[in-house]
Amino acid sequence: MDYKGIYSIISESTFSLSSGSKMAMKKLTVAMTKEMFSELDQERKERRLASVAEVARVILGQYLREKNIERGLATIERLGDTSS
Repeated sequence: MDYKGIYSIISESTFSLSSGSKMAMKKLTVAMTKEMFSELDQERKERRLASVAEVARVILGQYLREKNIERGLATIERLGDTSS
C-alpha cells in the first residue's frame, strides 16, 4: 500500500474513550487521495471492519507493533554481542 497519498493532517484533538477511562486518545482528521481511500475501503471489506478509520488504526497499530518488535530484537542482539 502506497502511503504517499496522505498529504495533510487537518485537525487534532484529545478525547476520552469513556467518562471513567484514563486513556486519552488523539483524534486526527486526515485528507487523502481518492485512490488511497479506495484501497483502504477495499482493505476494510477484506478484513470485515466497520469503517475506513478503523482500517487505518489497525494498519498503523500493526506497523508500530512490528517496528517495536524489531527494535526489541535489535536491542537483544546488541546486548548479546560479546565481541566488543
